[in-house]
Amino acid sequence: MFPTSTGTREDFFTTRVDHKISDRDSLFGTYMFDDGKTTSPDAFDNVLLGTFSRRQAVILQETHTFGASFINSAHAGFSRVASEAPKSLSAINPATANTSLGFLPGDPVGLINVTGLTNFPGGIGAVGEYDFHYNSFQLYDDAFLTKGTHALNMGVSVERIQDNQLGKSNPLGQFIFGSLADFLTADPTTFNAPLGGIISPRDLRQTVTGIYFLDDWRAAKNLTLNLGIRYEAASVPAEATGKLSNLPSLTATTPHLGSPYFANPTKLDFEPRVGFAWDPFRSGKTSVRGAFGMYDTLPLPYLFELSSILSAPYFENGTIANPGAASFPSGAFGLLTPATFRYAYIQPNPPRSYVMQWNFNVQREVSADTTVMVDYSGSRGVHQPYFINDFNGVLPAATPQGWTWPAKRGTVLNPGVGQISGTLWDSDSEYEAFQAQLTRHLLRGLQGTVSYTYGKSIDSGSSSLAIDTFTNSAPRLWFDPREGRGPSDFDVRQILAVNYIWELPGFTSGPAALRWLANGWQWGGLLRASTGTPFTPQIGGDPLGMTNSSPFDRPDVVTGSGCSDSLVNLGNPSHYIKNQCFAFPGPSTRLGDAGRNILTGPGLLDLDTSLFKNMQIREALRLQFRAEFFNVLNHPNFAPPVQNLNLFGANGSPVATAGLITSTLTTSRQIQFGLKLIW
Repeated sequence: MFPTSTGTREDFFTTRVDHKISDRDSLFGTYMFDDGKTTSPDAFDNVLLGTFSRRQAVILQETHTFGASFINSAHAGFSRVASEAPKSLSAINPATANTSLGFLPGDPVGLINVTGLTNFPGGIGAVGEYDFHYNSFQLYDDAFLTKGTHALNMGVSVERIQDNQLGKSNPLGQFIFGSLADFLTADPTTFNAPLGGIISPRDLRQTVTGIYFLDDWRAAKNLTLNLGIRYEAASVPAEATGKLSNLPSLTATTPHLGSPYFANPTKLDFEPRVGFAWDPFRSGKTSVRGAFGMYDTLPLPYLFELSSILSAPYFENGTIANPGAASFPSGAFGLLTPATFRYAYIQPNPPRSYVMQWNFNVQREVSADTTVMVDYSGSRGVHQPYFINDFNGVLPAATPQGWTWPAKRGTVLNPGVGQISGTLWDSDSEYEAFQAQLTRHLLRGLQGTVSYTYGKSIDSGSSSLAIDTFTNSAPRLWFDPREGRGPSDFDVRQILAVNYIWELPGFTSGPAALRWLANGWQWGGLLRASTGTPFTPQIGGDPLGMTNSSPFDRPDVVTGSGCSDSLVNLGNPSHYIKNQCFAFPGPSTRLGDAGRNILTGPGLLDLDTSLFKNMQIREALRLQFRAEFFNVLNHPNFAPPVQNLNLFGANGSPVATAGLITSTLTTSRQIQFGLKLIW
């Protein structure tokens, strides 16, 4: 049962069993259960929404010792993750259940998005609910053999995935307006809504297999080489009852139904791994390590959840661009026809998708209690999956000024259908990072670590599952990956982390009560400081004339006073973006030159600390008192202005709320106390 008011409830437990069957055989088992329910009102305090999640996992492992140099370990596992959200539980405002206000006959009001205003989440039942029940069955067998200077590790694995899904997108319809003026004149940019009552589950199935061999070779007393290879392949996701729909091309009007969803790109996924560990001075105080490996990005079911759930003919959802001023609020539904249905397009012959990773580090023990380490890490992702929310729109022409759309609204790529969503394997990524770390081992009761990382992550698209995986960014042109290349949506350039724990000095003599009260205290803490995440300045509505369900545009960057050093007002949450440094493009149908993720949000500074005392009651019974302090400095850690990224409306008018920050990344200072019984 869900709570009837705002609140969170979580139940968690885990258990473990170890059993020695014989001198050569041992058995291990564990079970974990985590159940949570959360309720909260929507942004307008109109509807009470709920979220349900449950995780369960069970693992059984049997280890057999054949001899002093040969051990085999086999284990079977099952995990289940269930998520249902957001559920419309009840109407806080009775008007949200009023069917006379709806966009669809007999339903309450749907969603309304207006550039410059907070999105209206609609009446009860308007927000799309997505239910996922994910089952994973795993079998693994690993063998460990020591032979001379070689430590051999080999194994096989099989995983069976059941991804059961049920979802509905904007079930009461959605109007999108390009500007406040368009909303006031009832002239929407886009309308979408489901037609008919076809909502059925989509149950994806897949098998993943792997085999590997690794040799840790002691080539010399001070040098170990790691040589290995892994083969990993995945079947193409299939649907339990054959309900898959995929357009064979972007201009097709009739989908291919059933399997295969696409050609299997994983048949030759051999992944080499090499590494070394070297003690150059043979003293045991210096270690030089390096490694390189290939890791395939498998086409797992989660990548196709939205595409499989929301595609006609198994789900009938219509989208129409520029439905006209007479369509709002109840006139647009009648304009939806089978020619406006939403379909999927999955690249039919995807290339191999993989990531190459490497690292090199040097670690040195500078004293008996202090170690320093410097590290360089990097990666290169090739043919990474990228989700396109709508391929179907008017295409631009390449001009000396950039991509420019027709002055008058042209013809969409595929007039015979509506929205086309899907996946291309055309994104790439690069990551480099330098890290320095100082570790102080236990000395006079104090131990801790200080680490600093400077890194950079660049890609041509970070969203592989949905268009709004990261709310700080904007889509890119599906036909021009280079145009969208920029800092990754999750790029954080600098991170400083300091953690410590100190066993506070106590009394060895004196009254017993004083020693009991003063001894056994520990003080720990974690300091985090980092630069902010990037975000993209945008233009609302459809000024380019893309005429699809996901139009976007970016402004031009202009030079001027105060724009050369930074494009943001640090420390100003009311006007974080320097709006004077951006202009509406001319002509209005040209994509602006402000690149993806060219702005950086506020940084983070957070100090959490805890004070706890262990009290021995009996030999096997201990009571622990904890006092925990979060954000001790009470520092306001602002999030990027993700709700106010639009600087202009579709008509070029400035948006008054552009750059307004409305949320934080951490809470204010909070203190909690607790007792923990350990036995």
